[in-house]
Amino acid sequence: MHPLPRLLILALAAGLAGCASVSEFPASAAEVDFDGKQGHTGWARHERTSLLRNTKLSDALPAAAKALAASHFVVVKSDPQGAVVIGEHGETSNDHNIVAALYFRQTGEDLRVRIHVQASRGLGFIGYQIDPDWAWELEAALQGILKR
Repeated sequence: MHPLPRLLILALAAGLAGCASVSEFPASAAEVDFDGKQGHTGWARHERTSLLRNTKLSDALPAAAKALAASHFVVVKSDPQGAVVIGEHGETSNDHNIVAALYFRQTGEDLRVRIHVQASRGLGFIGYQIDPDWAWELEAALQGILKR
């Protein structure tokens, strides 16, 4: 086999392996560390945790879906038993795919939310970074929707 076809196959495989995927995320809130590191936590991942005072899970799940939609994500998973809502954004000017997940844990009258945002991982200067504002934007949208 000539070197060029091998190189093309290798480049295609590397490019596809770098796409963010829902399967990379924990399946439920039970698998999430709500006290873990915040901010940039991986190659192309940002996470943040916040507290929603006097909020029930039954109110937060539909609000999370609306918050994702307001940020142009398509909801691909909403699981009340797993206390998670996951959305995919698709391509932006910097990334080929962005996936965001909002996980919830009830703590008395309040609800903790852990937001994970993962971008595709590229081989160049663009693609292995993610704008930290995604997690903040989703948190702000969620809080705004819940206050209505």
